[in-house]
Amino acid sequence: LDEALAVTLIEGEITLQAARAGRSDGLAPARPVSMQPGERVRLTRAPGSSEDAAVAQVDRPRIESLVAWKHSEAMFDGTPLIEAIVELNRYNRTPIVLIGGTALASLRVSGVYRTGDTAGFARDVAALHGLVVRERNGRLELTATQ
Repeated sequence: LDEALAVTLIEGEITLQAARAGRSDGLAPARPVSMQPGERVRLTRAPGSSEDAAVAQVDRPRIESLVAWKHSEAMFDGTPLIEAIVELNRYNRTPIVLIGGTALASLRVSGVYRTGDTAGFARDVAALHGLVVRERNGRLELTATQ
């Protein structure tokens, strides 16, 4: 998909307005979408689409995981390791780097982790998946055992 936007409503209610013909300065649904607390709307437009309106998909994600950052936590539920690392790296000066390609990137992680504790996360993931953690050049490297 060429473009994507997600809106998640925590409280209150909103309506996403429909796209106006001839205005392609952003993403908007074909029809208005009214949202209730806990709902997420994902808007996508296919590559090369000339339509003004995007396709709207509504679901109900786990709100706790979306607002965990407010409590200095990151919550993962079967999340690919690379996505979990990207999320935790947003909050830390000492980044985690995954060494080992796509096989390691697709390992799954579940749990609640402190956003300021990359070393703890790296140690936990290493123990879970039989990886090695090395501190090098101001970063934590996660790699397969040799």
